[in-house]
Amino acid sequence: SSRARSSSVSGGYGNDTAGFSHSHSSSASSQSSSLGGFGSGSSKGKMGANLQVAQEWKGGVSHENLSAWLKSIQPEHNSNWKVVNRRISDCIGIWQFARDRVTRHAICMEYLTA
Repeated sequence: SSRARSSSVSGGYGNDTAGFSHSHSSSASSQSSSLGGFGSGSSKGKMGANLQVAQEWKGGVSHENLSAWLKSIQPEHNSNWKVVNRRISDCIGIWQFARDRVTRHAICMEYLTA
């Protein structure tokens, strides 16, 4: 089954205007959301300023917290979904070529805090 919904709001005060819109659609295989905004002003704002943000879900459950989403994309739920887990417990990178542990840790910490 497919679902779609959208909403928008806009308003103004004096010579300034602003607005916001949202749309969402989903089907059994994918979900898509988009957000948009606009604003203009005569005194302090940038005329015709626009903001557009788009988000598209290609797998897993949408609109859940990170841990629920990560759980939903495990291989037992979808064998075609591939994820790079950025929350690793050990550093793996160029620092692995350093000869001693202290140097490896120093390079890793510099990378993580830079």
